[in-house]
Amino acid sequence: MLALSLGFFVSLVPYAAFSLGRGERYFYIPGALLALLLGAAATVCVASLAKLKTSAPIEQICVLGIAAVAAVTAVTANHRVAGWVETHPEVNQAWVDQLLATYPELPEGGGLFVSKTPPTLNVLDAYILQPMVNYLYEGETHPVYWIQDQYIDYGRSVMKPDDRWFTFEPD
Repeated sequence: MLALSLGFFVSLVPYAAFSLGRGERYFYIPGALLALLLGAAATVCVASLAKLKTSAPIEQICVLGIAAVAAVTAVTANHRVAGWVETHPEVNQAWVDQLLATYPELPEGGGLFVSKTPPTLNVLDAYILQPMVNYLYEGETHPVYWIQDQYIDYGRSVMKPDDRWFTFEPD
């Protein structure tokens, strides 16, 4: 139990920067440890009560209590994730809309240099941009280069003739 508890709290540390109130989307990794912890707690609770030779109704109340906590947690998490899905993707959609308006097509063999992307697309070195561009521009794969603000001059210096530059301008 102690190991699972510590595992759960330690797994929250990387997501603390996102604030658990706003970073619900990233709660799924620590959530697995929480589920294991709740399962272990239920097992220990029932086993402890059985050793004390308590009545069956108390065991049932204990299990129902743990189930109620799990249900409330699941409903709360679902509500928060649904809220994120409704409010946060609009900036990502704005990025897609601007990209397609700027470049309805990309030259064959050309890459796409992007800068000033929304923070949600920059997570883990903007790994999501390549599959997103592959989806938006079906056919040939266009390499995507995410350029941070301090490297814009360098990015422009290494562009090839068929490459394109896209800078997102949020509203």
